[in-house]
Amino acid sequence: MKQKIFRTVSAIAAILLVVSLYLLAITTRNTKTFSRLHDDLLILVLICVILLLTLITVNLGILIRQFWRHVPGAKLTARLFGLFTLVAFIPLVVVYFFSIQFISRGIDSWFNLDIGRDLHNALTLSRTALDHRIHGLLVRTRQAALALSGTNPQLISFKLDELRSRVGATNLTVFSSGGRIIAFSSSTSVFLVPQDTNQLFWLAADSQRAYVGLTTQGHKRLYAQALVPFANPVPWGQPWILQAWFRLPRQENRLTLGVRNSYARYEKLRFFRAPLKLSFILTLTLVLLLSLLAAASGALYAARRLVAPIQSLIEGFRSVARGDLGVRLPLSSRDDWGFLSHSFNAMAQKLADAQAVAHQSQSQIERERFYLETVLSRLTSGVIVLDNELKVSLANDSAVETLKAERHELLGQFIAGFAAWHPELSEFVSACIEAHRSASGEFQREIAMSHGLNRRILLMRAASLTVGELHTKGTVIVFDDVTSHLQSQRDAAWGEVARRLAHEIKNPLTPIQLAAERIQRRYQPLLDVPHAEDLAGLTATIIQQVEAMKRMVNAFSEYARSPDIHITRFDLNQCIGDIAELYREQSPSIEIALELSEGQLWIEADQARILQILHNLLKNSVEALHSLSHGHICVTTRMIPDSEEVELSIEDNGAGFSPVILEHAFEPYVTSKRKGTGLGLAIVKKLIEELGGYIYLANRNEGGAQITLTLPINDRGRDRSLLAQARGYRIHGQQS
Repeated sequence: MKQKIFRTVSAIAAILLVVSLYLLAITTRNTKTFSRLHDDLLILVLICVILLLTLITVNLGILIRQFWRHVPGAKLTARLFGLFTLVAFIPLVVVYFFSIQFISRGIDSWFNLDIGRDLHNALTLSRTALDHRIHGLLVRTRQAALALSGTNPQLISFKLDELRSRVGATNLTVFSSGGRIIAFSSSTSVFLVPQDTNQLFWLAADSQRAYVGLTTQGHKRLYAQALVPFANPVPWGQPWILQAWFRLPRQENRLTLGVRNSYARYEKLRFFRAPLKLSFILTLTLVLLLSLLAAASGALYAARRLVAPIQSLIEGFRSVARGDLGVRLPLSSRDDWGFLSHSFNAMAQKLADAQAVAHQSQSQIERERFYLETVLSRLTSGVIVLDNELKVSLANDSAVETLKAERHELLGQFIAGFAAWHPELSEFVSACIEAHRSASGEFQREIAMSHGLNRRILLMRAASLTVGELHTKGTVIVFDDVTSHLQSQRDAAWGEVARRLAHEIKNPLTPIQLAAERIQRRYQPLLDVPHAEDLAGLTATIIQQVEAMKRMVNAFSEYARSPDIHITRFDLNQCIGDIAELYREQSPSIEIALELSEGQLWIEADQARILQILHNLLKNSVEALHSLSHGHICVTTRMIPDSEEVELSIEDNGAGFSPVILEHAFEPYVTSKRKGTGLGLAIVKKLIEELGGYIYLANRNEGGAQITLTLPINDRGRDRSLLAQARGYRIHGQQS
């Protein structure tokens, strides 16, 4: 709607501009026309000026707003508008200035003193000549009047023709003093009817004097009018007046009228000299103003037309910069702008094709990257990639979990700064830096890391990432926590040792015991009482030690064998309650509290192994509290949220674990008891791991020991736990 109104106003302004300029061109040719149409023309020009000023103001306002809003092409439009306006303004002003000078000096030259004097002299000369001629005509008229003064009134009409021919008059008329026609005679068709009296007639009648003058009749012909009073032929009558018209010769008539008209025009122009100059200057000023406004409007229109393709091109480039490669410019012409539009469209098409290829490549890369990340996330080995600046560019979940770190502490960070977050990994960081700087490109090392009483072994392997033959892009480092693996190897070795010891020790124990009993039965009766008592004590000691050796051999055998697991579904809380009640009866001085989960806690496991585990752990706790006057044991069970595992915790208020025991608690033959075999916790750990669980050992802050078990409640949880057995055991917060 706005565009339609703007175009309508522009069309009206253009029409008014053409009409006003045309009228100015016409009216300046004729002063009468100019004076008649001056006001109307001025109003028309003012309307045209107002319309043009309105159009220019509105367009300039729009251009200024676009300029401040950084609309594409606004600055170039403003520059072109200023340039076009300046180019049009300077010549117009120069022409206007010289035109004003020319008009002023030209009009002044019209009124040169010599021309005015010559015209006045010519007019005087013509008047003198005419005066001389009309004076002779007046003399002729007087002679005719004298001839009529004695004529009979009835014969005057006949005598007028004779007198007219004799004096050479065109016509003769006799008037009474009151203006009544007495007689008339004419020789031309111009005076077929007697002429009415005029001012000159009444002047002669009133003054009774003769008068002569010039007047025009017909086709601007000069005639001499002579009026002569004469005596009335009727006695005592009023004087009559003879009027004679004389036609001047054609040549004199033309020359006389020419001089008179030229002088009249000259005097008129001289009278309008100042208004005429002002009118011409005003007209020229109006033409200049209209021309300037029209030039400004045309300059603005031309600038917009020239910049329009550039604006489209800029918008196209901005769209491409924003990522819209589907934009296309219209091919409105076949000139340079059309070539640019065609080139832009070709460029956008190529970019779109390249983007499509890039998207396909990116999608392929993303799929491969996702595949790689999936593979890396499924790996149990930790993987870290270092770039040439020793920054971590990639780390999988196993790496973060194995190093017990946060992902943001690794990704994008210098590997050297990682040691500041985790001082216990300083040896690992040093090995990574050494692997990156290794000239051979391959690196392998076993790293022992200690944090408090915790000790872990990492097996690290590294290789350089190369492009081509020489360029190196970084280093890939793969590491595994082999603590559990080494522990399994040690457990297997201890199991083999236990089997051999049980086999080698068990065979001679029975003969030794039988021989000691036989010696006692055979020789005790033969000895006196003191020696018999000594023999009985010695043989009892031998038999007692053999029994102890048998118990040790049985423990070795139990540690070494791997019986089949029989999975059944049972209530863990009830099982714990039965074992606790048994130990309450055996050790009434020790308080055994149960904080079990509400209701029944059903799990799927080997019930015999669970009973054996509970028996060993409660037995250890009870034995640790025998020296206390008030021992306390608390057994707790709970379901772990969002998992398929149950947690069982046994706490006591005893002396707790010594640092040596905490570090090697699950290794065989490690014990703080004077008569212990050191296989209790090792057997418990072995049984728990076979069920897919974990065991935690820690000392309580308020004193005493805490043992925590995590057991799966069904086959799914057990399968996941068995797959994660490689994480090792926890001591002081680290799991088995």
